[in-house]
Amino acid sequence: GINGSGGVNATEASVFNKDPIGTAYLSITGGTVVINTSSDGIDTNGKVEMSGGLVIISGPTTGMQGAIDYDTTFEISGGILVATGAAGVQQKNPSSSSTQNTVTAYLTATTTQMIRIENADGDTLFSYTPEKSYQTLVFSSPDLENNQTYKVYVGGTVVDPVTNISGYTTNGSYSNGTLLGSFTVTSSLNTVGTPIVTDDRPPRP
Repeated sequence: GINGSGGVNATEASVFNKDPIGTAYLSITGGTVVINTSSDGIDTNGKVEMSGGLVIISGPTTGMQGAIDYDTTFEISGGILVATGAAGVQQKNPSSSSTQNTVTAYLTATTTQMIRIENADGDTLFSYTPEKSYQTLVFSSPDLENNQTYKVYVGGTVVDPVTNISGYTTNGSYSNGTLLGSFTVTSSLNTVGTPIVTDDRPPRP
């Protein structure tokens, strides 16, 4: 994943906790970033700002890690974020101070199937088939407009998509999915489904 730990590699456990919280800064302004990891997808000891680009994360499958992990804030003002991962204690959403809207979808069980969001006209915002199983999706896009209603589907197929980047597609003809739920954008952070928090950490001795 992307590790912004203030100059200290997060894999160096002996020194990681010595890094002052809040000193790191990660800025995403454009381009395409594809992350497939069993650890944290975006991990910084400070703040994250995203103003453009496309970030696709197929994140960890256990609650010990999160597709998104930061210490201070993660503010989104532009671009597209698609992040899947486990429903665990480490999973984080972007900050409520973001000027671009986000939705987090919670599934009742893990799956490897496609997930898709459509608008009130039935047009596909995106569909995504991650590299591995997931139980949560975090999606942020300029297409999530205030006071508009959207539907989330799991499964199904997409034919003739316009874009296809590591399982992320746009447009195309969609069929045979199962409705997870619908949501209306009422704030910068929105949800569909019921949050399920699992703690996969081993028991204390």
